Amino acid sequence: MDEATINDRIQTVVDCFFGGNKARFAKAIGEPATSVSNVLTRRRSVPSALTLQRICTAVAGLSAEWLLAGRGPMCVEAGGACGGGSPYYDADFQSGADELWDGLRVAPAGRVSVPPLDDAGVWWCRQGDAAMEPEIGRGDLIALREVTGWDRFLVFGRTYAVVTQNGLRLVRRLCAGGRPGCFRLVAARSGCEEQEIGLAMVRRLFLVEACVRRF
Repeated sequence: MDEATINDRIQTVVDCFFGGNKARFAKAIGEPATSVSNVLTRRRSVPSALTLQRICTAVAGLSAEWLLAGRGPMCVEAGGACGGGSPYYDADFQSGADELWDGLRVAPAGRVSVPPLDDAGVWWCRQGDAAMEPEIGRGDLIALREVTGWDRFLVFGRTYAVVTQNGLRLVRRLCAGGRPGCFRLVAARSGCEEQEIGLAMVRRLFLVEACVRRF
């Protein structure tokens, strides 16, 4: 058993699964924000049994034994991951969703479960423009996996999320370029012009593994 109090462990839940946002945590468990503040800020209020039950319900896979007594792992899901599925960040890729995911500095807004993609390397965000319509619409969810070694070998004809050295973010199909050391960014939408970009202009590359349509 660890030496942290139950209030400390609730704070850990807020930090890990709600990005430290007490208001979002309070809403998720159906408790007044003032009650949550008493538990987390003043650390004087002992949470009720109903509050603890609501916390375990709000965070799928959270271990009740860990929450109550500090025994065992925080999560009881395979691999120690609460919630199932892959993390979803409520932001457009074009607005910098990769910075939320990078290093897991911010807790995801939720999780998306598509069994073939439920692994640690995949994360989800939104497509922020219409350049890939009708294949991927504005607001659709996209599953991304970072590509390593892309400057040595890259499969052309697939759709990628590209981060350039000057901070631009695009979702495009990548095709072979007309010059050595370059490739073409091809949009699916009619009327969008192709762009050719040098490898040196690319900072990061993510493969778009899947798309979930926004209904």
